Amino acid sequence: MPAAQSAAFQHDQPQVSNDLYSRKPFAEQLASLLVLPPKSPGVVIGIEGPWGSGKTTVVRYIVESLKTAADGAPIVVEFNPWMLAGADALVEALLTELASGIGMDAGKKRAKKSLEAAGKILGYAGLLRHLKYLKYVPGVSLVGVAAGTVGNALHDASKLATKAGEGVDNAKKVVEEAEKLVSIKAGLSERKREVIKALAKLDRSIVVIVDDLDRLTPDEIKAVFRTIKAVADFPRVAYLLAYDRNVVSESLGGGPVAGGNAYIEKIVQVAYPISPAFPWQLQSHISGELASLLKRIHRELEPFESELLGRAGHHADVQPLSVSAGYREAHESPHA
Repeated sequence: MPAAQSAAFQHDQPQVSNDLYSRKPFAEQLASLLVLPPKSPGVVIGIEGPWGSGKTTVVRYIVESLKTAADGAPIVVEFNPWMLAGADALVEALLTELASGIGMDAGKKRAKKSLEAAGKILGYAGLLRHLKYLKYVPGVSLVGVAAGTVGNALHDASKLATKAGEGVDNAKKVVEEAEKLVSIKAGLSERKREVIKALAKLDRSIVVIVDDLDRLTPDEIKAVFRTIKAVADFPRVAYLLAYDRNVVSESLGGGPVAGGNAYIEKIVQVAYPISPAFPWQLQSHISGELASLLKRIHRELEPFESELLGRAGHHADVQPLSVSAGYREAHESPHA
């Protein structure tokens, strides 16, 4: 495809080379909040906005700020749950990604501690993997086991089996089989304690970033929230979630937004909405894009066209657009 034609196509990738809408200062402030001091409990922070509001751009600035921090740079783990198939894979995938991020960060001074922490997390994930088939037992869930609610789950299993007409004897068999499976609950709790101890020895703040949460199915969104809340709720680990609140609320609430909002507020301690761009920023961006287009097609605006653009700027209560000037500057640039 000729270069002149391919240049006309636009993409939706975040633009971080030039901060057109002044997102970077906000991102840098938020990045500083994500770096937790020693002995801090974990935290979940959200950045909210509809599609196209700049969430991913803010995330990229946050990652850049975290990775270039002069002192106390945290371990940054970017988790992309929408690349996985199904809610069942999310628990193990999140823990594996966390272990990988810690292991890859191992420098000479902390290699042993980093690898130990990564190994403990993988061991925890491995034990959870063996519990996956608990989902075939009515009323017993992987997250329920990890959260320590097995007793309630078994009670529910009995009720479900009885209601299904299986009879009390069969219900008891279901519970007995479930009890055999969850007899390793104590081992699971111990594995989690080992992870927490290893992370304390590592003495590093960890930031886990989950972007595009709203791309997931309702079941997958719930799985991510439950995993963060019950399975991977480690001290000094900050989760940053980027999502469209309306989409996620509807998914979590099964329809009504109010129920979903209450669910979000149980998981996310602090949520920051992405502020919309100012009109003058949008007009400036449009002006620059039009100037670039005019340069590519070797055309300058007619006087009446410039006048129309100027009126558009006045109606928007911003500085009048100056595409012709922008075109001339670009056209006369020694690099043009």
